[in-house]
Amino acid sequence: MTDGTRQEQQISPEEIQSLQQIVQLVNEGTITKSEALSRLTIKISSVCSECSIKFTPNLICPYMEQLDSAEREKNAAAARGQRNQEDEDDEEDRVRMVKRRKEFAWNTTDIIHAAILSPAHENVREQVRFYNESIKETLKDLNCALGKPALPDSLWKHVCLDRYVDLDEIASNSFAIEADGMTTIHFGDHSLELPRSKPTTKISNHGQWINAFMVYQDAALFTIKA
Repeated sequence: MTDGTRQEQQISPEEIQSLQQIVQLVNEGTITKSEALSRLTIKISSVCSECSIKFTPNLICPYMEQLDSAEREKNAAAARGQRNQEDEDDEEDRVRMVKRRKEFAWNTTDIIHAAILSPAHENVREQVRFYNESIKETLKDLNCALGKPALPDSLWKHVCLDRYVDLDEIASNSFAIEADGMTTIHFGDHSLELPRSKPTTKISNHGQWINAFMVYQDAALFTIKA
């Protein structure tokens, strides 16, 4: 048994209850943590004086631990509340914008588009709109998708939102190579010229364009089902 435990046992249950009440005031938000520490120190010092007990930090440690625990729980609850409020605000904004979507100038021609576009086009449009509402979560889920085609990570957002994709960037991240002059190897009186190659950084011929486009096509068909 430690000295702190023996000393604490010499304090009456009534006094211990009064010390717990100070901690409870912090839990209720009536007083601050620093004010509670001050009150606890004064109260324990007074009890030690009355009971002829030597005052040591061990006597206040259990109450400090309770205050620290209460503070952590309070901060965690506040953080959760803030996140929940932000989520609610985002959802309210989203619902509000959905209701007012027809007021956007570019949506005033929806009736014309509905008469011209096929159901497949409308389906693509709705999928892109769905991805756009939460593109960060969409990309997180896509990153773990099975069978996902090989495509630079920086381009998946453009594919999901049906934006322009630079085929040069696809080509530069592939294993395509292009000629870069000739290398001459000498064997005594004979020599042999071999083509020297380097990774492709920009599409320069039809074959490279086709290869890059096929990669893009696979990615587009994987994310958007017509």
